[in-house]
Amino acid sequence: MIRDFHLADWFTLGNAVCGTGVLFSSMSYLDDNEVLHIYLAVLLVFAALVFDVLDGRIARWRQKASLLGKELDSLADVILFGVAPAIIAYGCGMRGLYDRVILAYFVACGVSRATT
Repeated sequence: MIRDFHLADWFTLGNAVCGTGVLFSSMSYLDDNEVLHIYLAVLLVFAALVFDVLDGRIARWRQKASLLGKELDSLADVILFGVAPAIIAYGCGMRGLYDRVILAYFVACGVSRATT
């Protein structure tokens, strides 16, 4: 499977890795309340955004795109633009019942957008 990756797919994986790092960093903040973890999570969101922009530009520049790359991009976008901000907000204090409903709705909007 890795042999079928294009250059843009590697940048998409970088996006997904940064998004996963946001989740881990936010969970670390919940564990020890060290604000540095939240700063790192926000920094990783911006790093993932750079990867997201670059993967599209590289795919267009090289005129190479794969079906796997499109699926990876959708998954990475759901992590970065849906789940990661919701987890950061949860870690920063949005922990009530209504907050959870709003955050779940936010993620659901991102998932429904990524599947179109």
